[in-house]
Amino acid sequence: MGKPESLICDVLLDQEIFSGSGNNTKDEVLYRQQVHPESKVKAIPDVKLEMIVSEIRKFSLEYLAALKEEKVINLIKVHQKKLCPVHGILLLIKVTGRLKRKSYFCKVCQKLYD
Repeated sequence: MGKPESLICDVLLDQEIFSGSGNNTKDEVLYRQQVHPESKVKAIPDVKLEMIVSEIRKFSLEYLAALKEEKVINLIKVHQKKLCPVHGILLLIKVTGRLKRKSYFCKVCQKLYD
C-alpha cells in the first residue's frame, strides 16, 4: 500500500487509492480488522494490510447489497454509534488524520500501530 508515512485513516479515504471508500467504510473496515485509525501504514504488518484491502472490497459489496434491501442498519457496527458491540464501552469519536474526518473506534478492540 502506498504512502507508508501516512495514517491508515487518510489512506482509506484517498480516492486515488480506494475510489468510493468513505468515512463509514473506513470506520467499519478498521473495526473489523482491529486496527486503530491513527496507525501508520508503515507500521502495520503486510498481512494485516492485505486483510484491510480485502475487507474494503468485502464491506463495499455487503454495503451495496444492504442498501438494496434497506438493511444497512444491520451492517454498521461502529460508525456513528455510541458503544462497542463487543465490550459495551463507549466508542471514541475523534477527528483524525490530515483529512480531519471523524473516526469512531474502540480503544480496546483496535490496536495502534506506530
